[in-house]
Amino acid sequence: MKNDIYVSYITILEQFFHGNCVGYVSHVITAAQLRAARALAQIDQRDLAKMSGLSLPTIQRMEASDGVVRGNVDSLMKLISALDAAGIILIGADGTAGRGVRLKR
Repeated sequence: MKNDIYVSYITILEQFFHGNCVGYVSHVITAAQLRAARALAQIDQRDLAKMSGLSLPTIQRMEASDGVVRGNVDSLMKLISALDAAGIILIGADGTAGRGVRLKR
């Protein structure tokens, strides 16, 4: 079963092609979440690059982003899938709390 973030990226892509991305920003990963996820999973940038099939400079650029991580959809999907495989759950912001990460059981 794919996690909610994975499904959200598909939704964003669908909305992009229909010209309506407003309201979907809350479903994407931020640079702070990415750094926290990596720390929680106890993996370094090089490990995440190997796990995701992305280059080390791409991971570094994503983590250096200001706010929401930017990248092409394929790269973002690879990143989210690698974090999911590492046991990370990405938590979106809601009305009472901000974004975060946690480990699967």
